[in-house]
Amino acid sequence: METPPGPLLPQPHLWRLLGIVTLAFAAVLLGLSFQFVHGVGHAERPILIVVMVLLAWGIFYAAFSMQALRSPPRPRLVLGVAVAARLLLIASNPIQEDDIYRYLWDGRVLQAGVDPYLFSPVEVEGFEAGGEALLPGHVAQLARLVALKKSSPALNEIFDRINNRQYATIYPAGAQMVFRAHSTLVPVEWGVATQVGAMKAILGLFDLATIASLIFLLGRSGLNPGLSVLYAWCPLVLKEFSNSGHMDSVPTFFLVATLAAQARGWPLVCGLCLGAATGTKLFAVVVLPIVFRNWSPKRGGIFLLGFTLVTLSALLAFPVGAARRQETLLAFAQNWEMNDAIFPWIDRGFQLLGSPWFAAHAAVGLLVLAVVFLHAARTCRETRPGELARSVFAVLTLLFLAGPLGFPWYFTWCLPLLPFVRKRAWLLAPGILSIYYVRFWLDYHYPGSCLGFESGRTFFDEVVVSVEVGVLFLALVIESISRRGVTSRPGARWLFESFTPGSRGERPGPHAGVDRNSGNEYGR
Repeated sequence: METPPGPLLPQPHLWRLLGIVTLAFAAVLLGLSFQFVHGVGHAERPILIVVMVLLAWGIFYAAFSMQALRSPPRPRLVLGVAVAARLLLIASNPIQEDDIYRYLWDGRVLQAGVDPYLFSPVEVEGFEAGGEALLPGHVAQLARLVALKKSSPALNEIFDRINNRQYATIYPAGAQMVFRAHSTLVPVEWGVATQVGAMKAILGLFDLATIASLIFLLGRSGLNPGLSVLYAWCPLVLKEFSNSGHMDSVPTFFLVATLAAQARGWPLVCGLCLGAATGTKLFAVVVLPIVFRNWSPKRGGIFLLGFTLVTLSALLAFPVGAARRQETLLAFAQNWEMNDAIFPWIDRGFQLLGSPWFAAHAAVGLLVLAVVFLHAARTCRETRPGELARSVFAVLTLLFLAGPLGFPWYFTWCLPLLPFVRKRAWLLAPGILSIYYVRFWLDYHYPGSCLGFESGRTFFDEVVVSVEVGVLFLALVIESISRRGVTSRPGARWLFESFTPGSRGERPGPHAGVDRNSGNEYGR
């Protein structure tokens, strides 16, 4: 019998090559980013080229992730490439994203001693132009903000770049503390690009801390720490955090730290971390019942104490602007709907019934709550960390896929948990979600009619998003059929099994499905 041929390259050399290719993709994205200058040349921007690069990078990512499931790289190499790729992209211009300018302004406002929820940029401009404050007590604060805006040419430019200017900030208190740290460390006189890079560096520290927490969680779960490569080298993570500078790196870290603390058996730290995640972005609260059920009654009380202390501190911070903050959040809930394939159909159904605007939001909320409690009911003190991570992944992906907001950077919350998920089709998500950026190209080139639709943006919302999410769902269905057979998972259950736990009778033993050499806990 002939000996089967071995791999073309030994595993260490193969992973070094894959790391070099990852850095090459990051370098290409860096070079393309310099053609994205804020407010200039929208129609000439190479948006489609960027999308094609991200799609190709996503395919490469899915391929090396499959290799990682068989034979992961060494954590030292994972960290080395991860740090190098992030350093490359910190120097890049944000591609089609400008949320970071709001972060920079919020930090300066807080440093100036003004409640960041009180005034929108439009109100500051109106006061500067000679308008009156709504309340007499606001005059001094608005004057302080006008002086702050003029304190340096760079900050004046940052202020001018803030999006959704009619609204005050919506970022919770936990995020504001991070923004405040930037304003303390970075002089206001620094140039715009330098201040942006500094903010991305601070947010990048949370991103690197996520990798470290994930390595710890993988080890506690009995998996190979090298599987952290699925997050550390992920193109969506690198694009949204290191290039765009989205603050979701902060709650993502605290979410993974929550699971790591639970795996270590530290209820207070677990509660504090989940409270910090919720206090930074409210979505994190949906995993509270699942994590809570994993503790004994006594430890569960300690966990809830930590969670409550941090969450209440965040919610009760900045009491002066509390009413304005609620007003802004309500406007956000009413008006924001983006990159969502499922929610519009739910919304239209309720509109036909004459229901109020929030009916669709309530329906999605009830669906997510139902899935949360399905997972929570199955969770107990004996639940392994990997199973808990899968439950959190299922809840978060359902929230973002069924809800009105499907921004690619929201899915970064789910990506550290990919090593625990059994369906390999989810590895396609980082590449597929980059299709979101086609929206901007359509918006710039087809402000009017596009293929029978009112505008390019409408065509994107009505067609492209459905294709984007549909491809992912189709991959999940095909994988379910190929693994279990048509008769074992009939109808829509192919999809829902991705979001709901199996029966108790199907729970694997302590080492079922785990390759102790590779750490592969994916279903076979």
